[in-house]
Amino acid sequence: MGIKLGVPIRNITLDRGYETGAVHRGLELLGITGYTPAIQFSNPPEKYGFAYDLERDTFIFAKACELLS
Repeated sequence: MGIKLGVPIRNITLDRGYETGAVHRGLELLGITGYTPAIQFSNPPEKYGFAYDLERDTFIFAKACELLS
């Protein structure tokens, strides 16, 4: 609808259901930036004793062993 009225769309917000690579690629091809909310996982790693080390980009287990990617 915005295109028919001549209003350029540069940014758009989407719900989590549109958080797919294909949707983001399509928006990229159209020159549109899409924003979706962060996914909240029901079983986050912290629940099981893991901590994320942002500086080293790795998870640390409570017993101090690293999980390398």
